[in-house]
Amino acid sequence: MIKKVALRKALISFAFVAVCAKAQAGAYEVYQWAIEMNQLVSFQQLANKGLGPNLILSNGSPALVYAMQRGSKEVAEWLMARGDIDVNLTDVNGDSALMLASYLGEITWVQTLLKKGALINPSGWTPLHYAASNAQVSVVQLLIANGAQVNALSPNGTTPLMMAARVRSTESAVALIKQGANTKLVNQAGFSALNYAEKTDNSDLKIILLKSDN
Repeated sequence: MIKKVALRKALISFAFVAVCAKAQAGAYEVYQWAIEMNQLVSFQQLANKGLGPNLILSNGSPALVYAMQRGSKEVAEWLMARGDIDVNLTDVNGDSALMLASYLGEITWVQTLLKKGALINPSGWTPLHYAASNAQVSVVQLLIANGAQVNALSPNGTTPLMMAARVRSTESAVALIKQGANTKLVNQAGFSALNYAEKTDNSDLKIILLKSDN
C-alpha cells in the first residue's frame, strides 16, 4: 500500500513538472512572438513574470537585439529603458544592440546605449564599421566623439573608412578622414579605401583620398 501511494505521488509530481515545462515552453514562444509583432503589453507581462529582459531566444539573439532586428521599436525602447538590461549581449553573429542601432541610424538609441555602457570598441567589427557601412553620417560623428577608434580593424583588416567607400558614402568618409582615418591601409582582400572608391566609380571620394595625407 505504501509503495502504491509513493508511486502515485511520484506520477503526480512527474505530471506536474511536465505541465510546468509545457507552460514554460509556451511562454517562451509567446515572448518571442510578442517581440516579432511588437506587442509591448504581452511582452511586458512575460518579461516581468520571470523570463526577464535578457533572455536568449532559440535563434541565438538576445531580446533587445532581436527587437531591433525585427523593427519592433516599442519593445526595443522599453527594454533599453530598464535598469537591468544587459546592452552588451550579442547574437550568434556577434552583433550587439549598439551595432544594430548604429547601422539603422537610430541616433537616440545610440545615445541611450552609450550611457548604459555599451561597448564602443569591441574587438573585430565595431559599431563604427556598421554606421559607416550604411552611410549613417550623424552616427559616425557621434561614435567618434565618444571615443570610437577611427582605424578599427575588422577580422579581415577592413576599416570603417573602407566600409564608407564601399557604399559610396563620401560624407562618412570625409568625417572619418577629418578624425585621422588612415587612407593607406589595405585589408586582407588587398583593397584600400581608394580601391573601393575606384570600384564604385566614386570620383569625388577618389580625389579626396588621393589628396589626403592620412
